[in-house]
Amino acid sequence: MSGRYQPVQLPHVTKADVVSYAGTFLSAFLGASLAILVFGYTMTPSGGKDVLPTISLPSPPSLESPLLITNTNVETWDHATKNESTSESLIRLLNYVTRRTHLCDSVLIGNGGFGEADRPDGAWPVCPIESLLQRRNNCVVYSFGINNDFSFDDEIARKYGCQVHSFDPTMNKASHKRSDKVSFWDIGLGSTIGRNPSGWNVSTVSGIMNMLKHDRVDVFKMDIEGSEWPSLLQMIESGALWKIDQLSLEIHSDFSGKGTSYEANLIRDVIHNFNFKIFAWHVNPYSNKLNFTDSGLLQFTQFYEISKAKFYR
Repeated sequence: MSGRYQPVQLPHVTKADVVSYAGTFLSAFLGASLAILVFGYTMTPSGGKDVLPTISLPSPPSLESPLLITNTNVETWDHATKNESTSESLIRLLNYVTRRTHLCDSVLIGNGGFGEADRPDGAWPVCPIESLLQRRNNCVVYSFGINNDFSFDDEIARKYGCQVHSFDPTMNKASHKRSDKVSFWDIGLGSTIGRNPSGWNVSTVSGIMNMLKHDRVDVFKMDIEGSEWPSLLQMIESGALWKIDQLSLEIHSDFSGKGTSYEANLIRDVIHNFNFKIFAWHVNPYSNKLNFTDSGLLQFTQFYEISKAKFYR
């Protein structure tokens, strides 16, 4: 979401801490490009009104299916040790999210440019993989974090004929049918089902998929301002990511202490354990730049938007 980020106070990191890892980061940064496949959930609207039609979808291939192309590059797939430093975990996180592992002629959906500071940030890349094209007019899209910009949701519904479910509890709008293909839900994504500390109605991905009787999501977009981390953990532990073909999300790192190590481990598990391949990534144009040396020669940005997909033989 553009224009709402505040500077982050960082722990002191010496130049010596960073220099030893700079080469690793730069080689990963220059040689990579990232995009994440998405996942989603759906639920009946509040008050039980305007119940949306459900869609009967085929189950995804089993975990042992020979059709799924698995990840074979395991050089960076280990979890960190408890002694990992802040600078080490930062380099590892950036190495994961800025390494494109699959070439795809992705299509930019929505208003704005992909990483262009002078344009709105409502556009997201979609990889037109065979499974999506085969399910044209029967595909399902979940879009979390709208902020009153439905350009992605409306366009992907028109282009592929998907049933799109848009979620955002922060807009003070009741759940409603926006169009024949797009439905809005006054519900947020969370790690539990119920009211969160902000008083918003939230649910897990699995809970919403069960409610709407979806067993597969073709494209999942998530831009939920830092709440992605507990949601990703729940999706990993529940296995919901097996039911998602494409995942695009914005990640927000505080770049502080053990939090960065935890975040790197989650991204590692999403990519490796569920066979997602990154096909696009970019730095959010409104992201804060964080200097890690006195001279400011080495900078990292705080927010990355990445897109991943699963590919089949």
